[in-house]
Amino acid sequence: MKEESRTPPRDVMELLRREPDGSFRGAPEIESFSPPRGPPASAVTVRGRNLLGSRIRIGPAFARVLEGNGTDIVVEIPGVEGEHVIEAENVFGHASSPTPLQVQAQPNRYTYRGDAISHGGPGHSIQPSGLNQPFLVLICRPQGAALPVGETVGSLVSAMDAKLRGATNSVNSYWKEASYDKVSFTFDIHNAVLPLLSPLNAYFQAARVKRITASGATYPVTWTGKETLVLAGDNGFTVTVTFPAGSQGLNEVVKSINDAITAASTDPTKPPIVAQSSGGQVRLQTRRKAAAAVLDVTGGTARTTLGLTATAAAVTPGLDHVDQDLQLIEDAIEARTSDMTPQQIRTYLSNYDGVIVALASHQAGSLMRAQAYETHQFYIHNVPQPFELSGVAITTAYPWNTYAHEVGHTLGLPDLYDESGFQAGVELDRWDMMDCACDAHPVAWVKHWRSRGAGYKGTPWMTDQEVEEITAPPAKKTKTWNVILAPVERALPKTNPYAVSHPGAALRLAIRIKLSEDYWFYIENRQQPFSSKVYGTTRYDASIPAQGVIVTDATDRDTSQLFRVFAVLATPYNNPLNALGEKWTYHVTATNRIEVKVVEALGTSPTAYRIQVTWGEVPPATGTGFDLRIDDWAAPPWESPDIWVDTKVDNDWGVYKHSDKKKNPKVTGYPVRNGDRLRKKWKSRLYARVWNDGNVEKKDVKVKFQVVLPAGMGPVPGMDVGEVKVDVPAGGWAVTPPVTWAPMTDKDEHLCIRAFIVPESGEKDYKNNTAQENFTDWYVESASAYHPIRFPFQVANPLPRRALVMMWPRGLVPGFNMTVEPYRFWLDPGETVQGQATLEVEDHVMLEDQMADEGVAPPTVSLEAWVKRGCTYVPFGGVSGIAHTVRKATLEMSADPTEEGVTVAGRAYTPDGPVVGANVAVRLLEADGFTELALERALTSTDGGFQVELSAPRAGRDADWCLLEGGLSPSPGIGPAEAGPLKVQFA
Repeated sequence: MKEESRTPPRDVMELLRREPDGSFRGAPEIESFSPPRGPPASAVTVRGRNLLGSRIRIGPAFARVLEGNGTDIVVEIPGVEGEHVIEAENVFGHASSPTPLQVQAQPNRYTYRGDAISHGGPGHSIQPSGLNQPFLVLICRPQGAALPVGETVGSLVSAMDAKLRGATNSVNSYWKEASYDKVSFTFDIHNAVLPLLSPLNAYFQAARVKRITASGATYPVTWTGKETLVLAGDNGFTVTVTFPAGSQGLNEVVKSINDAITAASTDPTKPPIVAQSSGGQVRLQTRRKAAAAVLDVTGGTARTTLGLTATAAAVTPGLDHVDQDLQLIEDAIEARTSDMTPQQIRTYLSNYDGVIVALASHQAGSLMRAQAYETHQFYIHNVPQPFELSGVAITTAYPWNTYAHEVGHTLGLPDLYDESGFQAGVELDRWDMMDCACDAHPVAWVKHWRSRGAGYKGTPWMTDQEVEEITAPPAKKTKTWNVILAPVERALPKTNPYAVSHPGAALRLAIRIKLSEDYWFYIENRQQPFSSKVYGTTRYDASIPAQGVIVTDATDRDTSQLFRVFAVLATPYNNPLNALGEKWTYHVTATNRIEVKVVEALGTSPTAYRIQVTWGEVPPATGTGFDLRIDDWAAPPWESPDIWVDTKVDNDWGVYKHSDKKKNPKVTGYPVRNGDRLRKKWKSRLYARVWNDGNVEKKDVKVKFQVVLPAGMGPVPGMDVGEVKVDVPAGGWAVTPPVTWAPMTDKDEHLCIRAFIVPESGEKDYKNNTAQENFTDWYVESASAYHPIRFPFQVANPLPRRALVMMWPRGLVPGFNMTVEPYRFWLDPGETVQGQATLEVEDHVMLEDQMADEGVAPPTVSLEAWVKRGCTYVPFGGVSGIAHTVRKATLEMSADPTEEGVTVAGRAYTPDGPVVGANVAVRLLEADGFTELALERALTSTDGGFQVELSAPRAGRDADWCLLEGGLSPSPGIGPAEAGPLKVQFA
């Protein structure tokens, strides 16, 4: 039978097309959509004509319409992964989007690429460019918001111009002076206020508590009376969960739900619904189809497409403080480029290193945040590749110095102010712009050290020739330095004005006292604005508390910014050194100290100071005390210098795979990084170095070792593996006796070792008693394609408040990619989330030995956990490993029992041929699989073969058989391999 046409007759078409106002509508048209990618259940806005009333299909599934009109329609992305054209269909016709929508696999999964993408082109990453760094400035107002009272577009643009590039007191003039004319900006201020499609609360969320129903209680939840939660799932399953009166934490709520579901299930081993804690939320999930519902509505219903519902009581995730999303910057850029073609957008944005979005709204006065520490990838409508730009979001109401602080983050500069509960010293406050929104230069640590780490092509703001470097004198010796400190606000004059009057006294901008590789004291001379024939004119530093010499306690360890800021003030806040004879003293050890003394003041407006620094041996400090510590990991890589492992996997006891005599000269074997390689069921000896910064010897110091698996970031729980005691001298260190432990994990799993000193009464600071160490070398094996490395990780919130955590990899180079799941989540205090990372290497990447021929080292890849602190994200933990690209190796061996033991012969090879000159370790075990009877080593010959003789006593043993294991050590371009266990039967 011939199929009838579904097109309505012409007269019916005319009726259908006619709108109430007499106008006509017709076939749908799709012009664009935004955003270009998104996870299932997120929203996408489709723009065009005649869309209202049309059915919207994305790939094989229809999308649910959320809201819209004839030209804009918002739909929910269905859960079909991949790239899909958006289609619209009504009775008049059909339309398709010009480009496909990328539907992400999962809502909390992200793949980071080693090929950096910037300005629409590969292979480049934006870094601070020094002079004339270009920024696009966009003034925006959210949907429904009018301009601030009394303001016009012209007045806002004019005010922005004055704050950013005015002749005096502006962002540009400030950073030019603060960097000694090595940093300047060009600000392209758009001459219109751009309307945003979303209201203010889409970008800024007011603080609200986490709660259950109307109780308003935060976690731990407190119920005055019992509360119930009704769950309905597939196949008519229903259960009522009863929460008793009292308090429960998030994990207890999850347990209560699961216990009730299990009790009500017909098959308790396979409950139809399970609950879990995920990123600060309670998630319900069906076993059968893995659909999930997050209980994130109050007094309502959470629902999935499978009909899984939760009513009566519900959980609100909540926010403990204001949060801001990067979507604000993306929306502002899209508003500016909405009438451009993709090629025009690429050309336009390629002119800029960064973007500043100034929100024209009085409501947002307290919602200032810098959104980029250095760079972020922004996805722009209809542009297939992301733009990597520095980004700042702020309000137009703030003064120039607040803008200068936020723009400082795009220069790679961190916040230097403490947050509640983490103060580790006197804050710099008005001594540094990055600790306040004030008129203050950066401290010498920023100018000398941090500026060189920000990626500038030129020299640091303050060169090494302008800084006097002081290092420790020889043991039991004392040394004195005399230095004239010029004002830090201006570069040194070309001619030393004190060369004749003070011969032998160096003229410097700062003094750096080196305590360790990443820990220093900086001494600098700070002066308020002045005009001088010798030094020139300064306009900034008007806000500093006083004039004189300050000492800052500075470190460059990335983890410091969470638990202490990078730089704190060592001298009194309001009382710098400025009087003759005034001094500051620091005890390095019980019998060693540093003294900084003012011996002469030279001139006025500005004043230079002659400083005398004395470092050396002194009588023991008065009083008694001790402070034990183990230095924690630093990034990258995430390794502790005070924890290592010794094994016989690849070498003998006391010999280490990773060693460096220069970095660890006083420990036998000179271990660095993790020391040796671990192997499942092979005994390991764990060591820790314990320091004592006090002047009292401590005996019998208890040190505990734990294994953290999967590898953890933050205060995640560990498994105890041993405890030892060690005597630690005053002002010195000692290495613990070894703890013997055998790992039970497979080689690809990533674990951490934690060592912590049991606190004792009277210890000055027990916060530094714990350290953690990574133990992984990744061997990305290839037979043809490279096999991916998958490893789980866990993250615990280290803060006493609810925090947003982001997972961020470092060290990825072109051809190395990492997928992380989840990559962004909220955590309550003490809450832990588990995830998985996958490291993949593309086929074109060279093998490790080929890299060596080209002078290239294998990359050290780190997966780091970053948390929002102040204006930016900072790292607090990570997982690191050297990514060795190697050929997959095979180890074969056979056993021939003898009167004395067993003869073992074997061969090692790859698809490319025999493995030559590599270490093979063979050991004989008792029938229990753990007790080692004998171990021998051999090197493979030119044909990959080897042979060893193992002796094993037969008398006194319970079994007449043993187990035999063999391991091939990795070598350049060739991965490790294992053989066995083989059962060896003795006659």
